[in-house]
Formats: sequence, structure tokens, C-alpha cells
Amino acid sequence: MPKPLSDRVRLRVDSLVRAAIGLLPPDGQVLWAWRSAAALRRVVQRERIDAIYSTYSPASNHLLAWRLKRATGIPWVADFRDLWTQDCWYPFAGGPRWRVAIDRYLERRFLEDADALVCTTPDQTRILAERVPHLHRKFTTIPNGVDFADFPGGRDPWTSSAGSAAFDAATSFRAATVKERTSAGSPAGSAVGESIRGRENLPTFLGPSVPSSLPRSDRFILAHVGRFTRERVTDEMIDGLSAFTAALSDDARRFELRIVGWMPDALHRLLTAAGIPFTACGHVPHRTAIREMLDADALLLQYPDRPNADTAISGKLFEYFAAGRPVVMIGPRTSITRRLVEALAAGIGIDPQPDAIEQSLMEMWRQWRDGRMPTHCQPDRLTPFTRRNLTGELADVLDVACRGSCDFTDRMIPLECVLNGDASVPASPPVRRPVDRSAPMDRTGPSRPANPVDATRPRPSIRKRPASAVPALPPGA
Repeated sequence: MPKPLSDRVRLRVDSLVRAAIGLLPPDGQVLWAWRSAAALRRVVQRERIDAIYSTYSPASNHLLAWRLKRATGIPWVADFRDLWTQDCWYPFAGGPRWRVAIDRYLERRFLEDADALVCTTPDQTRILAERVPHLHRKFTTIPNGVDFADFPGGRDPWTSSAGSAAFDAATSFRAATVKERTSAGSPAGSAVGESIRGRENLPTFLGPSVPSSLPRSDRFILAHVGRFTRERVTDEMIDGLSAFTAALSDDARRFELRIVGWMPDALHRLLTAAGIPFTACGHVPHRTAIREMLDADALLLQYPDRPNADTAISGKLFEYFAAGRPVVMIGPRTSITRRLVEALAAGIGIDPQPDAIEQSLMEMWRQWRDGRMPTHCQPDRLTPFTRRNLTGELADVLDVACRGSCDFTDRMIPLECVLNGDASVPASPPVRRPVDRSAPMDRTGPSRPANPVDATRPRPSIRKRPASAVPALPPGA
């Protein structure tokens, strides 16, 4: 029964209002940020907060933290987990100039007024530091990482049978919510329950291109975990996978591109037309995604051909590493993601050209067929990128920000050490020192407090990088 006219009008008006709010600078959460400022200022003063920490995105988080900083004067650490106006997915690139100007103005104010700034890669740190070259010393890098507690066995997820059993017991599936489609393109495909390494039965609609009769050990599964959209999947990748499938000839029935994440129907039709055998299970819970990584033979990752896309490292990459499967990274040699994959000997890097993709996948196929798959990342190499260690890095930054003088020029960046082939990466975070909360703090003015924490407390030790690893200063610094 159709909805009454009044309900349809209300839904349409609500949709237009949400769209209009989404156009407000810096983003659709700006009204929340303005409404929350007064309440949070009272919390800061009542609870004797030592520092403000905000993360982007959304940019309204930084807007709120900026207002609190100006109102209270306490130290502010701004964390850019992605670039903003220079990001490859910036929605207003090429859009209204007034909107870009407002965003860039706010971005510069945030960069100037924050006491410390954190980025996820050295390349993105450099890009943002070039906006304010005279303040480059307060920039530092803390990458994304992995939590081994998400994996069976906790520490070594692919060799612990006891951990795998515990993981299976803790993981619950709602099979009815996982609908798989294949390149057969026909909803009339036979529904069968396919066992994934004996763990769980998932309802699968299989066509002739991915035969259900083949046991798991006879199929080479290349899995992509995450959103599989047209903006991220290039024509070169489609052509390379299609050529690889054609080169397999009769063995194509033993290859499966497994897509774990949302995929639009248009891309489903494109893969079907290209003759690529695939299964797609749509959006799944995080634990299910982890198990799909563990079940694959190799894990696929590609960055889009967009400005500054090669400066980012997805948090998913570290979960790929922890899954203990070789990573197939399609991207330019200058991409920091490809450099990290190769530095950790965690898989293969492929130039984004159809011929290179076909040849590299064919070589990996032969290695899989002969039982000699490429190397994968060893768990001890991931120690600097565990959530525990990265939390220690962030605590260091907060400690230094509370000191009132942030200079991270000589701070050692574990990610840089790995990329430069330095084996002397620290295996554990520094010892944390408790903050002395008994010292009075000046909350009266908008300027920085003269003595934000007790001056008698020992200065935290920031681990210094080797002199050879210190990057050149940005131009004009």
C-alpha cells in the first residue's frame, strides 16, 4: 500500500534538509559541533582536563576542539587520519570555489592553532606541513595498525589451532544476512551450503563459473575485503583480471575472486561481462571479514588513480598483514603502501597495467598450484604497528603537548624505519609516566597556560630517530 501524501512530503522535506546541512562547511556535523562547545567547556573546567584530542574525519571534530582550545587555552592535539582538502576523496575538488576556500581557511587555522599534529604516513605529514612550513616541528606520524585480539590465537593468528578453535567459538554468523552472488548472473543458481575450511556453512548461490563441487583446497581464492566500488576499481585492474582468467583456460574454474564488502550492481555486471569468476557476500561483520581474510590464499588491494592516493595507508592493510596471507598490491612503485608491502616482504607489488597484472597473477597461480606460495609478513615485523604500541606513541605526543613546547623533529618514526630497511625498530612502547593531576592549571584565558602540568614532573623521553632518517625540512622552513 503506498504511503500517504503527507508522509511522502515529510520524507522528501527531511531528505532535502539533510542534504542542505551536509553542504554546510566544514561538514554535516557542524551544528552538533556548535551546540556541544558550551557543554564541553564546562566539562573541561569541572574535570580538570589536561589536553584536547580530536581526529579527522569529520572535520567538525577539529572545529569543536579548536573552539575549546581558544576558550580554555589547554593543549590541543589534532590527528589527521586522512588528508582534508588535498585528499583524493575530497568531495568539493573542482566544486564551488567559495566552499573550497572556506575549507582551506579552516584547515590552515587548525594547523596553526593546534599544539601538536599527527598524521598517518610520512608523505601526508609532509603535505600538511607544507601548508605551514614555519610550524613543521610540531608535526609527527603515527600510522594505522592492527589489534591481534581480533584474530584467533591473539598473537600468531595463522598457526595457532587452539586460537582458531576459540575464535570459531566466539564468532557467530547470521547466515541469512549473507547473500552471495556470482558471475553466473542468474538468481536461479543452485543454493548450496559451502563449508569454509570446515568452520561455517554459508548459503551460496553458485553458477558454472565457480563450481561448488570443487573442494576448498582445489580453488585459488583471491579476496578483496572492503568496499568494491567503481571509483576504486580501475579499468586496468578489470582488464588484467580478465586476461588472467582467459590465460587459465580450463583451470579458470579453480580461480575465484572473492569480494567481501559492498559492491554496486553496475560493477557486478562489469565483472560478469569480463568473464571474471567471482563471489560477493556484501557487507559483513568485522569478525566475518577477518575470517574471510584467513580463508583466502591471497589478499587483493588497489589504490585509485587519484591525486595523493599513493600517500595513504589503509588500516585494512595491517589486518591483511596479520592474516598471514600474501598481499597483492596493485599500484605505482612510488605508493607508500606498495613500498611497505615490499619492505615487510608481505607479498607482491604490481604496476597498474593489464599485462603486469596478468603476468604477476599467473606466476602466483603457478606457485599456489605447486605448493610454494609467496612469502607473507612475519608477525614479529608487526610489533611496532600493534594498537598497544601505537597507543604508547600517542601518549608520548600528549605528554609533550602538555609540556607546552612541541618539537618532534628528532622523534623516531617506526614506519619510516621500516620503509628505510632499518631493523632497529623498538619492540615495545616507552614506559608511561602518570600525569600529576595535583598541580593547578590556569583555565582563565584563551592563551596557553603558563604551567599546564607540574614542572617538577620528569620530561617524557621521546625516542629519537637516527640522523640519517631525519627528513629534509619543507621548502621555506
